[in-house]
Amino acid sequence: MTEASANLMRLVKGRKLEDLSTDWALRMACQHGVLIVAEAANNLPPDLLARYPEIPWKSIINMGHRLRHEYFRVDLDILWDVLVNHLPALDRTARRIIADLSQPALPL
Repeated sequence: MTEASANLMRLVKGRKLEDLSTDWALRMACQHGVLIVAEAANNLPPDLLARYPEIPWKSIINMGHRLRHEYFRVDLDILWDVLVNHLPALDRTARRIIADLSQPALPL
């Protein structure tokens, strides 16, 4: 998840929404990258997701379903919004999850 999100953020840096409309390779790379992030979220245990309620996990997973099954109906405004406004927070939280899971468990 963090690799895909970091690559996506680098990919769109300095770009504009219009670039998704005119650059097919950019659009496909962004759609696929978001799909990877959504699939990674879908494979995380529900109890883990519940510990990070600031992230709209269900929306992320649903976007993955749309990209997988209705890719011909992707709203580029929504995709762009996710890429520039929501992905950075998800990336930070994913890195925090990794750090939290790396901490030794406290004895009972």
